Amino acid sequence: MPVSRSRWVVAVVSLGVFLLSAELHFVLLKLPYYRQLHQEISYHAAELLTNALQVAICVATVMMLHHRGVWGALADMGFARPVGPALGFALIAASPMLVVYALAARLRLRLDPVAVLHFDFVSPIAEEVLFRGFLFHRLYRYARFGFWPSVLLTAVFFGMDHVFSGGVRNLDWAGLRVSLPSPAWGGRSRHGCSSAGATTSGFHRFCTY
Repeated sequence: MPVSRSRWVVAVVSLGVFLLSAELHFVLLKLPYYRQLHQEISYHAAELLTNALQVAICVATVMMLHHRGVWGALADMGFARPVGPALGFALIAASPMLVVYALAARLRLRLDPVAVLHFDFVSPIAEEVLFRGFLFHRLYRYARFGFWPSVLLTAVFFGMDHVFSGGVRNLDWAGLRVSLPSPAWGGRSRHGCSSAGATTSGFHRFCTY
């Protein structure tokens, strides 16, 4: 069945906004104030601003595309789902990696609180909002691309976004583990749990020594 023009508008706008948001760090680096924030204050403080802007752009786009208010847009991206079951899912899903971190590394107690806030809480939420709550949901529900095309397209973008930060191994399963539509808070919580394990065990470069 042919896809109507309105669905293609949703798809094109969503992909454009997604690409802008995903590359927002590099866009903002062209601004003198942002470069100064990076150099003189804190990398993590600047990235917290970037993450906040990413979520705000996604919310504003959902409001515009679907004629929603702020709370309606947040609910559309999964923020209205129960948090409790998601936290349980996150702990179970992340527990094998947390166990490996605990056995293979020393606990780092001298942590930068701003780095922990950025890496373990804000960044995982912003990334899950961008890839799953925003992009996947627009493509699957509104552009009607179908489940697997929406998953695979989101997965390709996820893999491309991470390949430069950690090598080809970060393409694991072509990004399917993040693209599959598990409970919205579940993905964000799992992401945060795994990041917290990496940070406190000293596996991540943002730890302070």
